[in-house]
Amino acid sequence: MSASAASPAASDAKQALPTASPIRAERWLLLGLVVGLCLWWMALPQPFHLPNNDYYSFERTARSLADLSLPASFKRMPIFPGLMALVAPLMPGKQPYLDAARLLNAAFSLGLLGLLFGLAVRTMGRGALLPVALLVLNAPFQSMALQPLVEPSMGFFVLLACLLFVRRSPWQYAAGAAAALSRYEVGVILPALVLGNLVWDRPRWRRHLVLAGLACLPVAAWSLLGARFGHDDSAYLTLMSAGGFRPELRFLHSSLKQPFEGWYRGPDDQLQWFLLAVGLPLAVGLRAGWRDFRAASVMLLTFYVLAVALVIGFGIDKARYVYPSQWIALFYFALGLREIALGWLPRALAGRPPGLARLALAAALAIGLRMGWIWLGKLAAERSDVPLALDLALIGLALALVGVMGFGLLRDRGTAALAGLALLAALVLPILAGGASLTRYELNKVRYNNWDIWLLAEWIDGALPDQARIVVMHPSHVKFLTGLPDTRVASFADFEAPPDDLAALNGEMGSRGFDYAAYTFRAQPKDPSTDFYYQSNRIALAERFAAGTELPGFELVASIPVPDWLEHSPVRIYRRLER
Repeated sequence: MSASAASPAASDAKQALPTASPIRAERWLLLGLVVGLCLWWMALPQPFHLPNNDYYSFERTARSLADLSLPASFKRMPIFPGLMALVAPLMPGKQPYLDAARLLNAAFSLGLLGLLFGLAVRTMGRGALLPVALLVLNAPFQSMALQPLVEPSMGFFVLLACLLFVRRSPWQYAAGAAAALSRYEVGVILPALVLGNLVWDRPRWRRHLVLAGLACLPVAAWSLLGARFGHDDSAYLTLMSAGGFRPELRFLHSSLKQPFEGWYRGPDDQLQWFLLAVGLPLAVGLRAGWRDFRAASVMLLTFYVLAVALVIGFGIDKARYVYPSQWIALFYFALGLREIALGWLPRALAGRPPGLARLALAAALAIGLRMGWIWLGKLAAERSDVPLALDLALIGLALALVGVMGFGLLRDRGTAALAGLALLAALVLPILAGGASLTRYELNKVRYNNWDIWLLAEWIDGALPDQARIVVMHPSHVKFLTGLPDTRVASFADFEAPPDDLAALNGEMGSRGFDYAAYTFRAQPKDPSTDFYYQSNRIALAERFAAGTELPGFELVASIPVPDWLEHSPVRIYRRLER
């Protein structure tokens, strides 16, 4: 067996670079980056007026676990809700579970950066800061760090399993089990670990199969409990079957767009720029990884392919589903970029006429300035409550720290080496700026996408008669904002009337004591998963109230406009008329 296959860690990853490894200096740079990120988070305005609609199911599961009882629904895996249940009693505010989720996600996000750095140190060696810096400005990373959802903890346990893999620790399977107990599809980390271990530890294949089998037991137990005691939403099978098992191939596009937004949207959205600026370093990085840490590469790439393929199979195209795997693409891109900019290019220019090195330096600087100008305009044009200067400061910090890191990797300080460093900065800058631009868009969407429900809640607080009951599209949000009990709020999904029979809806509402119905905006379905929720939540029935026109059996009592730039229909509130 070759040396590269004998160990999951790097064997000769630093051949093209100086052999002295000032990893300690990069650790200080990492600390500076983390401190800057924390200050950036602290300076942000409140990231959301309402938590993501999925949050409430995590809170319900957490409350059940805190009471040492089984949840009504087993759709949410237990790791994140269990941690919420442990931390919530320590939170002093009015929403202890929400505060616990946000605190946990900030901690897991920072921990994830540390784990990625540790993995990069043990595989690519020097330059380990580069993939971390790229991830810091990444939109899914930033958006999920500031929301109370499962992605940060899930990504943390995936990366922990990968780091324990390169350290040859048997606890890698325990971390893999924790990842699988975060969300079902991430359980593919377990076969990826087995396959990677077979590269360097084939004689003990039975041991790895046993450990992986043991790691599957908690997931199997949770699934069996859900099948026995929960509703029919214990897994994604319901979603997939309702969607006709239609794969969503657009997620393959998202899996590349999210980590490399800066080269996906510019310049001029031309594919050749993406293939040159991202595809070439990515290919070089994959080759270097296969050469220098083959076992780890087998594990990482197996997980990446399986994770992306499963989400495609689920019929999902949501940005946050790239979270557990996107860092792998950034990791190999960073490895390839280090090889090209700080290894290949300086060596290729060495011994050539000095004018050629100066030309390469000027070209790299021109590319960097051109891309910086393009993205400055796009950042300024993106609607956001976050001050532009704040985003520019974080981009500048990350780029400066990458520059310091790259300067320390150079064998000399000649023009050829500086050309390589300039190329490194020129290719990194669009990824940082593109990630920041997409983050501005995502945070603005998170902050205002449910503004309609906020307006509805204000109307309920001021105008809904005492003891009156109302049918809404997002009951969890309404109850969160108004404090109304379950008995006074219902979902359109709770009613059986067909969308074209408002008389039947009127009768159902009357028999259950509901006098009001409200419409708030919801986007049309764009993939099989959103079509599933569109159908299961009976949005077509709610949309009968969207136009604000006269409806048989109902009277329009309020029409509340929303800001024009949201491009949402007004909030419509109707009162049921007695038949």
